[in-house]
Amino acid sequence: MKRSTKRTKSRTTKRPPAHETHVGNLLRAEREKRGLALRDVEAETGLWGGGISFLENGRSVPDLLTAYILCDFYGLSLNRLVAAFIKDDSRSGSRGGKPR
Repeated sequence: MKRSTKRTKSRTTKRPPAHETHVGNLLRAEREKRGLALRDVEAETGLWGGGISFLENGRSVPDLLTAYILCDFYGLSLNRLVAAFIKDDSRSGSRGGKPR
């Protein structure tokens, strides 16, 4: 059997986040509120755009320095970002209880 060599046009569709998180939603909302693209944040902060995307999509958690840089850039308090992380952590049940 011959395989078709006809190529189809790729369709660009908006994919849902890999894993919605409070941290990711907060960071994405702050970026979109300012009308910024990932490239803009990358250029202003020096952080890798792909890493920011991973944070927004719930694929990774920011380290302390990255969290500080993003909070400073967006004008967020670090407490607010930590509170979002605690919500995510308690939802996953990985800590086995309420934060102290």
